[in-house]
Amino acid sequence: MQFPKHRLALIVVSISLSLVVNACGENKIVQCNKVIQVANKFETIASGVTKDAAGFEKMAAQIDGIGAEMQTLKVADDKLNGFRDRFVAAYKEISLATREISKAIAAKDAKATTKATESLKATVAKESPLTGEINQYCTGG
Repeated sequence: MQFPKHRLALIVVSISLSLVVNACGENKIVQCNKVIQVANKFETIASGVTKDAAGFEKMAAQIDGIGAEMQTLKVADDKLNGFRDRFVAAYKEISLATREISKAIAAKDAKATTKATESLKATVAKESPLTGEINQYCTGG
């Protein structure tokens, strides 16, 4: 069966375009870098923030911003979507715990401040293994 020349040309162009589109898709490394780049912002939040009620409130707002940025990331890899969602959940918990510290400091309630600080430490401790997991996944380990 012979194709007319214009139909053969159309088929060749269609195949070429589909190959180009697929080649331009983000690979795992690019997607990993997007998630890790946002996650790394969390690591720098505590520096430069005062340890008073306003400082903790500011920190909570910054964490909310990172969580929102993480939530909007578009990644095709299902495992990376899972990591992204876990980061978002962790940031929500950390933000809430940070706000609790802010409230306790503002109320000058030492017992509540200590309790909220312990809660924050426990919540942040959950985020650390997540960072290790995504690094291991993204480096192929």
